[in-house]
Amino acid sequence: MQRDSDGKPALLNVSGDRLPRRCSISHTRNWLACAFSDVGPIGIDIEVAKTRDYVATGTWFFGAELGERLVHARPESQRHLFYQAWTAYEALYKCGVNKRREMAPLLRNTAPQDVPGIALHWLLGPQQLHACVAVLTDAVANTGAVCVFRFDGVDFAADARWSETVPAP
Repeated sequence: MQRDSDGKPALLNVSGDRLPRRCSISHTRNWLACAFSDVGPIGIDIEVAKTRDYVATGTWFFGAELGERLVHARPESQRHLFYQAWTAYEALYKCGVNKRREMAPLLRNTAPQDVPGIALHWLLGPQQLHACVAVLTDAVANTGAVCVFRFDGVDFAADARWSETVPAP
């Protein structure tokens, strides 16, 4: 596999020349997610939800602000809020936003379009799967693609049971 100067996967054409399109890959268990962008650095994270103490883990990793939101959330919403923050953090990290304090707009539940230069898209899949795609760009146009695949024991097959979601209140 070729990598760019930041160590991220690089796409090549049939002649072996690098393409301007950026890509990101994530996997968990038997799931694989790929994201592509023509407008800037892109990151994707996919996670299988596990039972855990969402309040304690969210507070420890993201700080008191998310901890408070988790404490006051209905129990059935805590998992969603935690994985929304976690997948966004991982996706942003892959874009180069690698400081937790830069996550502040997300943790204040700012709508993605209100964060200058960052486009965030959350996805929900089957079997308690959560994903987030982050693109760093000054462009307004959303030109990109996301592909999610499931390993069936023999090969990977595209899985269309994903839906876009928005941050929970």
